[in-house]
Amino acid sequence: MEDKKQIYVCSVCGYETVGPLPDDYICPVCGVDVTHFVLKEEKQ
Repeated sequence: MEDKKQIYVCSVCGYETVGPLPDDYICPVCGVDVTHFVLKEEKQ
């Protein structure tokens, strides 16, 4: 059985964080909102 983490990457600055992300999430590095984050699946 494989567990997968939901990794979200900021498309502006490349910051990575583990999701799920709330609707009001703001990138702590560059300040853009959650719409600029894309899902990157990564095996645990």
